[in-house]
Amino acid sequence: MSQLDDTLKNAIDPTDALPLLAGTLTLMSCFTHHQCPSIAAKVAHNLRCLAQHEALSDAFCGLCVRLQAHWQHELNRSPHLQRRADQPQAATENSAPGLLH
Repeated sequence: MSQLDDTLKNAIDPTDALPLLAGTLTLMSCFTHHQCPSIAAKVAHNLRCLAQHEALSDAFCGLCVRLQAHWQHELNRSPHLQRRADQPQAATENSAPGLLH
């Protein structure tokens, strides 16, 4: 593990859902502009993580479960998004710069 990885690992509190929530909302906004399957897949993944997060209420976790199902359904039903999500280069094309949760 690199020094940067150690620094990031120690800087992130796993009980704090706010960075993951903020990153997920940012990705949702990016998706409206870029329609990138990698972004949709990451949103679905993040929502799944939020749905299981110990710091969030049952009601909020339930909302995340429903939203995750919606994003996953959209990804699965769209041949264009699914085809591009299966391609390794899709992770970099049309995606926002920088690392978001």
